[in-house]
Amino acid sequence: MTITPHMLFGVPGTLNFIEPAEGKLIKTQVWTSERRKLRGRDAEYLRNPTIVAKVRFDDECGNRHMSFSVTGSYGNDNEGGGGCIHEMIEEYFPELKHLIKWHLMDTDGPMHYIGNVTYHAGDLDCWGLKKGMPRAWSHGIQFGSSPITNKLDNDFAKWLKEALESPTRTGLEVVEVPYSGKATYNFSPKYTLGTFGDGVWHKCPFDTRQEAEEFSSALLGSYVFTKTPTLFGEGKERNLVAARKIAVWPEATDEQLSLPRDELTELLKARLPGLISDFERDVADCGFKWMDGQREVKS
Repeated sequence: MTITPHMLFGVPGTLNFIEPAEGKLIKTQVWTSERRKLRGRDAEYLRNPTIVAKVRFDDECGNRHMSFSVTGSYGNDNEGGGGCIHEMIEEYFPELKHLIKWHLMDTDGPMHYIGNVTYHAGDLDCWGLKKGMPRAWSHGIQFGSSPITNKLDNDFAKWLKEALESPTRTGLEVVEVPYSGKATYNFSPKYTLGTFGDGVWHKCPFDTRQEAEEFSSALLGSYVFTKTPTLFGEGKERNLVAARKIAVWPEATDEQLSLPRDELTELLKARLPGLISDFERDVADCGFKWMDGQREVKS
């Protein structure tokens, strides 16, 4: 490791660098600023009321990507804090403000670029649904004119529909399935229709032969399958502020970010080469070495 004095946009500091092995990415390339004194309430209750900024561009995480980060710490190990304290860094190191937008950027673009931007810009929840759209259902069957719904396991409902749609409607006979688990247990057999459950005791839909035979007989008459929504999408509000920040696209309009997902994705892809070019220029201005993640020889 080499530690050398390094001025970053007028801020004195040191640069820690470890030369990578041939064909590998840089594991350590981190600049640490001088300590600057905190002011006002930021300095209260701290025996060491100072702050340090760190800027790094390397593969510290070992994920085969050269990633950029801007972090800081204040106080000391026993008091204070640190991490993504970007507001404090902007206040005490205004010279570095323009680098903060690249936090978590790598040589391929912002972290989870398309997914994160389209999620925050959209109004779909984590299930990909708008508010009120169903995402789970309860399956059942009603016989004849009875209004009572007999609830069916989802897998059994699917199997039963396919069996009843078969031209021959065979394979619906009642089958007894004995318990085949631990010998210390003496559970009664369960019952199924045809091949459903593949002879696995706990998958059988009926506890008694009578239940199975009554159900099988009812299938000879009229019936209707039911599908009732039980869980619904929550949707979400569009967070266009977060979308702009993640995309490093402060000039994006509300109309652009509110486009359908496919259209927004194409816009994001189109601007990515220019974004990476701007990032590479700022990395070079930091005095950092650039290594494209695609150049690593992967074993």
